[in-house]
Amino acid sequence: MRSIFNDKKYASKLVLNALLDGGVPWRWPLCRQPEFARLFGKFYSGMPNFESPDYSGLNQVVRKLGVKIVHHWKRKNPAFYLFQDRIALPTRSKFLDDSEYHGALSHEVFHYLEQPWRLKWDKTVDKSELMAEIGQCLIENYFRLPPATDNTNIRKWLLVWDQQMQRSSQYLFDAIEQAESSLKYLIKLQDQLKVGSVTPGVCLIVPLSNFDELSSNSEALPFQSAASKLAR
Repeated sequence: MRSIFNDKKYASKLVLNALLDGGVPWRWPLCRQPEFARLFGKFYSGMPNFESPDYSGLNQVVRKLGVKIVHHWKRKNPAFYLFQDRIALPTRSKFLDDSEYHGALSHEVFHYLEQPWRLKWDKTVDKSELMAEIGQCLIENYFRLPPATDNTNIRKWLLVWDQQMQRSSQYLFDAIEQAESSLKYLIKLQDQLKVGSVTPGVCLIVPLSNFDELSSNSEALPFQSAASKLAR
């Protein structure tokens, strides 16, 4: 049985096909399957704490970051305003639970870090959304937080991701690498704070550079058609 982890194109197909089947391969528990753990498991520190999740580590890192967050009862969707350099969120009561609220906050924090005077990342909007979706789950895995399960944004961008992943085998990996870089930046802030009882471990399973050697059998797993899948 050949290893699927020597081929970026094949790995992209696995990720896309999982998304088209309704799964989210970078989110717990799917991210723990071997084929996805090697892509998204770098900052995994253990099973989410569903009984008594501790959001203090995440919240203190966000405060240390200094991001401006505005809540408004009329707002329907979370957003990051590039030119105002602030995050806008609905009020807490608009979210189903704490995991959905903090998931939305984390997603927008990854957009916040893209600014030129922070981590500066030249990207298209669709790739930025993929990066933030992955980053949101990486930080949930790092702090062992229950995963947010709202797939609205994923469904919105899935057709575009389908096209881009078929066009370039590097597309997915650019998003993963940027999400990891952003999380490393946040971890440094946590180290400066030395806060909380959560001390997640960083377990590097396989470097992304290992995917550079393409396999001649990359066509073995066909891409599903997002358009036909969503039309069902």
